[in-house]
Amino acid sequence: MKHILFILPICLFAVSGNPVIAADFSNGFYYGGSGGLTDNKNVCEDIGDPISPRNCEDQDFGWQLFVGWQFMKWIGIEGGWTNLGQSSFMQVNGTIIQSETEGLQGNVVVTVPWLEKAGLYFKAGAFLWDIEVSQADNLGNSQEISDKDIDYVLGAGLRYPLTDSLGIGLEFQQFRDIGNRKTGSFDANLVTAGLLFSF
Repeated sequence: MKHILFILPICLFAVSGNPVIAADFSNGFYYGGSGGLTDNKNVCEDIGDPISPRNCEDQDFGWQLFVGWQFMKWIGIEGGWTNLGQSSFMQVNGTIIQSETEGLQGNVVVTVPWLEKAGLYFKAGAFLWDIEVSQADNLGNSQEISDKDIDYVLGAGLRYPLTDSLGIGLEFQQFRDIGNRKTGSFDANLVTAGLLFSF
């Protein structure tokens, strides 16, 4: 995450090409969607029976839909639905384990004045996750486990308006302690790019 936070201001400066001055962000409602890469860290070791997982696929396409309200100049709230994609791996006994995580998140968003029009922001909040884990062995036996709970999420990103009502965004989020003793637990990172509509 330290590398992301270092790169974001550089990208934002390159896009704008203007001197660093305080941005003037208007209040109001916005909505949008984004998609990108999910990295489910250590999921192959922490989901199910951690016996030397093979063919580990812990990266997938992730996406989210969101709506927000910037009720003060640089402070707002945001909520939405996030899908962290699927992960799968094979145990040494041939059992294939797959997991999929999605859920509802709500955040407080603080925008830092950086450049004219553009905004570097940070967010923190809660993620109400819903995880499904399935197991299937080579004898045709299968089992499914599901659970849900709430944990925290952190993020940072940048947004740049193309018009008065349309903007683009780049964001990094980290979802912590997804899962529990029943399903196994792991962390997930999500890097997305998307569109933002304001009204």
